[in-house]
Formats: sequence, structure tokens, C-alpha cells
Amino acid sequence: MARPLRDIELPSGDGVRLAASLAMPPGGASTAIVIAPALAVPRRLYASFSRFLADRGFAVLSFDYRGFGGSGPAWRAETAGGLDSLGRLDLDAALRHAAALPDIRQVRLVAHSFSLMLFALAPSRHLVSRVVSVASGTPHYRFQPFPRRLLHLFLWSVVVPRAARVHGYFPGRNLGLLGDMPETVARDIARACRSRGAFLPQDQDWGGTLFATAFSDDDIAPPAAVADLHGGFPRAALHLGQFTPAAIGMTQVGHYGAFLPSAREYWVKVAEWLRPDAAEQAA
Repeated sequence: MARPLRDIELPSGDGVRLAASLAMPPGGASTAIVIAPALAVPRRLYASFSRFLADRGFAVLSFDYRGFGGSGPAWRAETAGGLDSLGRLDLDAALRHAAALPDIRQVRLVAHSFSLMLFALAPSRHLVSRVVSVASGTPHYRFQPFPRRLLHLFLWSVVVPRAARVHGYFPGRNLGLLGDMPETVARDIARACRSRGAFLPQDQDWGGTLFATAFSDDDIAPPAAVADLHGGFPRAALHLGQFTPAAIGMTQVGHYGAFLPSAREYWVKVAEWLRPDAAEQAA
């Protein structure tokens, strides 16, 4: 039976109210899952996946970063902090909220795309013992195949930041490119596209278990970019899996398809990775 999602407000570290959803199993849960979305992707994309995990006994919290989805609009003044605010304040608040839920003993994170980089900025990352990253890769243009890397560089270094500067935010919905994005976030992503070291984990001290998944048909985070980003977590116990769509019963996955209902076979794998092991259950 699919569990209902309850819409809540999540206070961020600086008082900004974030739109969030919570799914709870009827008998309670000892493990909480935070689903951190890809940039410009509203939390509703993860609703079916959230219910799937709640049906398996997890408490599941999803949210929208400031300036996105229900925490928009993209031009709100509180987005001035760029990517740093999304990780240090918003994702951090979600992790702390999940850890404070009744009876919770473990917190897990499902990080989609850019959210793995934001996790490295969250002061409360030590609350998380296990992460599943989905299509999370270094955004630097050289990890794209040629000639796509040239288009990638032009889009993120020229089109996106200039459009954001003109409008005060990036009007992605009107342009048919992603969704609306705060100007400061667009500027930070442009910098990360040009400079390989920008916003990558530096001397990262997080030492949990990291399950990383890449998909062969993902044009945004190809396998080489995924491997490079996860190399920034040297203390983590890393398990890197690269899947073709056929391996998880799909015809196409790309960058966003892993959270569609047709990805149920993949969801079963993720639920196993998130499940507490014997030592945690005994704690």
C-alpha cells in the first residue's frame, strides 16, 4: 500500500522556509532517508520513489532547495548565497530534521546529481552513515565526450550565466532548458563547468558507505564524470556501479529516469543498499 506524503515546512539554517514532504510508515521507522533533488528538479519527481521506500519501512523526507519548486521563486532574495547556501543551510537542515524524527537511529541520503557535491558542504554530514548517489558527476566540461563538451561549455559558461544576469535569474522554463534557477546558482555552476576544482570535496572527512550509480545513456553525468566526483571522498567505503538501461529493466534512463515508476527494478536495489545492516540493527 502506497504511503501518503505529508507536505511540511522545513526551516533552513538561516530561517528560510523550505517546502518539503514526509512519508512515514504506520508503525514508525528506525531509519530515515533524505532525498536531495537535482537542481531545478521539484521534489514531486521523487514522490513515487518516496512512497516505495516508505512501504519498506523507511521514514522519507524530500524537499525543494531555496529558489526551486515549492521553495521558489528563483529570484527570491534568500538565494544570494548560491550553491554554498543550498548545501550548508538547506541540505544540512534536512539532515538534521530527519535525525530528529521520533525513534530514528540512522540517517541515509539519496543524492541526485549536484546534491552529492552539496552534501560535502553540509556541516551535519556526519549524521549520515550511508549515501546512495544517483547520476552525480563532476560538471567540468572535459568529462563530456567530444564534440558535446563544446556545447556543454558554451551552454553553462555563456548562455546560462548571461541569461541569468539579464533577467535576475535563469528563466529555464521559458527557454525550454531545465527549470528556473537563481542567478547566483547559475553563476556557480558556470564556474564549476570551467574549473574542475570548484565546489568539489576537498580533504573530505566523511567516512561512511557510498553507493554510486552511473547510467550508460546519461549525457549530463557520464561514467567518467561520476568516477571523478566520487574520488573526492577518499575516506568513504565506495561501491561504484555503472548500469545500462537494460540491466535495470528499462529502455532509457538518462539523467532523470532513475526516479520514474518504470525504474522499480533499480529502486529495489537502492532499498537494499539503504537497509540497516546487522550491526546497526543491534545498536
